[in-house]
Amino acid sequence: SVIGGNTANSEYEFLTGDTCAFLPTGSVAYQTYINYPVGTLVSTLKGHGYSSAMFHPHWSTGWNRMQVYGLFGFDRTLWRDSFASTSTLRGYTTDRWDYEKLIELYEEQRAAQSDDEGVFIFNITMQNHGGYTNSSFESDVHVAGYEGRFPVTEQYLSLIKLTNEETRSLIDYFRGVDREVIILFFGDHQPKLEKQFYDLVYGHDTTNLQLSEFQRQYITPFYIWSNKGLEARDEGYTSINYLSQLLLETAGLENTPYGYFLSDLQEEWPVINANGAMDSEGNWYYLSDEEFTGDPQIGTYRILQYNRLFDPSEYRDELYQLTLSSR
Repeated sequence: SVIGGNTANSEYEFLTGDTCAFLPTGSVAYQTYINYPVGTLVSTLKGHGYSSAMFHPHWSTGWNRMQVYGLFGFDRTLWRDSFASTSTLRGYTTDRWDYEKLIELYEEQRAAQSDDEGVFIFNITMQNHGGYTNSSFESDVHVAGYEGRFPVTEQYLSLIKLTNEETRSLIDYFRGVDREVIILFFGDHQPKLEKQFYDLVYGHDTTNLQLSEFQRQYITPFYIWSNKGLEARDEGYTSINYLSQLLLETAGLENTPYGYFLSDLQEEWPVINANGAMDSEGNWYYLSDEEFTGDPQIGTYRILQYNRLFDPSEYRDELYQLTLSSR
């Protein structure tokens, strides 16, 4: 739903299953709408016996996260200021340092638990934060045929190259862990790069774009990996509000009534974000189009999200909690 920033909205969509499509343009749910405890992926996993920790190697003051993560039910939160020092690049904590601490945190959580308890860690990395104009960083990835023409893009791609190398090392570590480990990687948003670079990629001027083309700037990759192996498949296009349901399905864990509702909704509307929605046939619609607003399932989704965010006296807690038969 966002580009170049506002990571908190991607977090919100992932952890709650809600969508920014129903929120005012430019709003940040963490800062405005999370004011009392609500059911989330955190509470669902805790209902399955998981401990929960959040690790973000940046300052704890951003996006009202401290309050929000408490309301979401995280058992433990770790920030950059939780450590005496960090390893940095361009002033931001490196992925290498982040992954080293992530492994330590996992081992600590495992050591404190019995064999039948699980560990859930939500990690927001920081190395590749924008902008990409730091003169002390030397890019080693270049756009072929346009070397030096897009320094912002080249700095970003050089940072992503480092992430790729460090992520391989992280996976290699967890490949050797005896217990099953499932890791979901996803991007919070695309970077904001030079317009001229986008013009090159699109093959034409990007000042005015059709909705389907405009949405290309809001695509980020994701993948799910397990040290016990998963059947390889391409999930196709989806949106972040559905990712937690896919994660629970991959782990073979029962979901909440709201989670099962989202899984059913995904079949009809596989992509919903703050800019539009795509139906199961690949057609894009603006959020104001009747095909979207008039769909009964979308109407139900809107009502359920309203109940969670704006109706504390009538909050339907049972929709977000595990039951013996959530279906």
